[in-house]
This record gives sequence, structure tokens and C-alpha cells, in this order.
Amino acid sequence: MCYSLERWLPGTSLATPAAAPSADDSSHPEAAPLIDPGILHQFFGEIGDEMAPQVLFSFITQLQEQTAAMETANDRSDPDALGKAAHRLKGSAASFGATRLGTALVEPEQAARHGHKDSVSQALPAVITLAGSTLHELLALQAVYTDATS
Repeated sequence: MCYSLERWLPGTSLATPAAAPSADDSSHPEAAPLIDPGILHQFFGEIGDEMAPQVLFSFITQLQEQTAAMETANDRSDPDALGKAAHRLKGSAASFGATRLGTALVEPEQAARHGHKDSVSQALPAVITLAGSTLHELLALQAVYTDATS
């Protein structure tokens, strides 16, 4: 059941679930992995190995599109569009185990929904940087999977 995912996450064994973060880790969210292998493993276990590559590609595309949508909405001072893009991306990030990104999206989503443009502008650069790092991780996983299945 989705043990091919182990090839995607070199150095990580999915035979046993990842340990829960300690209380100290919660005060340092940057210590959490960009992609939680346990959550990703569970998600791919639910959809099946056959669908995993397509769903991964879909999330990569959505990550790029919603990040661009947030930047465009911020440039246009459109908090409604920014809040919607952040909300869509936050939900997908949670499904894929991109919990750091999902957590980082809470602040700009809420600030945008309440029309706090300054808070959005302050939070967005860190979110965009984290989205880029998450994208890089996902592309690496996709490349490993593609090489393993070729």
C-alpha cells in the first residue's frame, strides 16, 4: 500500500509513522519538514499509487497558480482574491502534508479577509518564499518518482 512513496522521500522510512513533533518543535515551526511524509503517505494510500503521480502534478500546478494569484492580488490591492487564493492553497497544502505552508497561509488569509492590507503585505513575502521551497521539495519528489517508475 503506497510503499513506493518511500522512494520519493529518500532517507525516510514510511513503515513506521513519523514521530509527532515535540512541544519544543511547536515554537519553532521551521524545524518541521516542508512535506510531512506521514501525511503524504496516508493521502496517497487513500487515493492509490496509480493516481499519486497525477495528483502530485495537480498540486504542483495549483501551488504555482495560487502563489501567483496571491502575488497578483496583492499587487492589485485585492484582498478578496488574495484571501480566496490563500484559502484554496491552504486546504491543498494540508492534504499533501505541506503543513508549514498551510500554517503560514493562515495569517495572510485572515488578514486579507478582514481587509488588513498592511498585515498581508508583511506576511506575504515569507509565504511566497516558503511556497517556493515547498515547490522545490515537491519537484524533487516528482523527479525521484519519475526516475523510479521509468
